[in-house]
Amino acid sequence: MNKQFEVPAIKNEDPQMSQIKKIEDFSKKHDIGSTDLFAAYEMALDSSLEEETSKNSIREEVKNLAKMMDDFMKDGLTLNRIKELINSRSEYEAACKNYYAMVNGMQINDKGKRMLNSIVEKKRTGTLMISDAQTAEELGEINIPKDVEKDEHSQNDLAIELIRCLSRYKDKNIEVMFSE
Repeated sequence: MNKQFEVPAIKNEDPQMSQIKKIEDFSKKHDIGSTDLFAAYEMALDSSLEEETSKNSIREEVKNLAKMMDDFMKDGLTLNRIKELINSRSEYEAACKNYYAMVNGMQINDKGKRMLNSIVEKKRTGTLMISDAQTAEELGEINIPKDVEKDEHSQNDLAIELIRCLSRYKDKNIEVMFSE
């Protein structure tokens, strides 16, 4: 009798990552921002807060999220993973504000600052040319594709990407030109 043995598949999946994904999906589905995410985290850490908050105007979804977090923490989810999620959500929510602050601090003229701000404000698409203000040497080019205009891309997504691309120029005296 020839018997075949099956080797079970090795799972390299991080169980905490799937728990974080469930928390993230739940919070997105119920439009729970970083402030409420933090409130749920605090409630999950301290059950006496849940009694106090039940008297206050905490949304039921936030209470459910706190329960989910508590269950996941009992199942091994570390506090640091939840804090990382809260911090990244908070940074995402502040992306436009951080972008405008970065642009405002850049060494470019007011017209250039208004133009850079309008790219995020209006979700403009096209090509952004960056050049040295003294030598007119081209330093870089940033292409903003047409799909940015679609609803699935938020202003925050665009701001985060532009912060990443423009941060190397923030201390340089530059000129910018945009063509749609």
